[in-house]
Amino acid sequence: TDQTDQTEHGQINTGTVVVLTDETADRTLFSYLGTQQEISISKAMEQSIEDASVLVLEGYVFELPGARKTVLSAIAAAKRRGVRVAMTAGDAGVAVRHGDVMWEAIQAGVDILFTNAAEATELAKCRPVVEIPDISRTDISPASSQAEAAALCLGPHCPGIVCVTDGSRGSVVVGVGEMRRIPPVWKPEAPIDTTGAGDAWCAGFLFALLYQGGDLTQIGRMAARAASAVISHTGPTLTKDDAGTIISETWVARPANSNVEHTRHFPTPQTYYHP
Repeated sequence: TDQTDQTEHGQINTGTVVVLTDETADRTLFSYLGTQQEISISKAMEQSIEDASVLVLEGYVFELPGARKTVLSAIAAAKRRGVRVAMTAGDAGVAVRHGDVMWEAIQAGVDILFTNAAEATELAKCRPVVEIPDISRTDISPASSQAEAAALCLGPHCPGIVCVTDGSRGSVVVGVGEMRRIPPVWKPEAPIDTTGAGDAWCAGFLFALLYQGGDLTQIGRMAARAASAVISHTGPTLTKDDAGTIISETWVARPANSNVEHTRHFPTPQTYYHP
């Protein structure tokens, strides 16, 4: 059933999503955005943004009226306090319909861009036409997949890190002049439900970035581990047991002087071991 919310105009419908999962663990989503009212940046929301370690912008917000103003205001609030900004692409259709506005947001200060291969490909098609300096990258080999090609295409246009997930083929992370291929993590049992795998990947990546540290490969491995846990059961969320297991299996103690805890800095080729 639809959820309802109370406003000055009376009772209104909020969003609803119906998820269909087949025997191969693949899923189809039917989404209804509800009232599609404009989201304004209130004083309370602005304070929450400024107090955060990371502001995460969900790509589906671009479907709402006034999305450009809302997103750019949120990014500006984050940047005033040095808060990192991460953004997901929503889905490929969002990128097709709102690519220009999404690119405006990216260039306004998105530090981490989360996409899948299809979304990255659509964003790459509408990327800004600007001259990119010729940067020598001796550690990046030619692309061998759609995800890698899209990541390499997006990388020079994005100010921070680009993450492209590619289902059973793993994922690709591009940033600080590097491209890292992250293999998937498989359990002995076959996947049950892929709903929420991308969100879990993002959550694992951000957790590792904020609290674990390491280079892009190490951070990506925790992201892959989180996604693997989610697809092993029905439903889109990590259980507490899953989260505890992931941390116990992947946690690496860092020196007390390493810049991990809520740092404003991103991974460098020298990783987090520098004072």
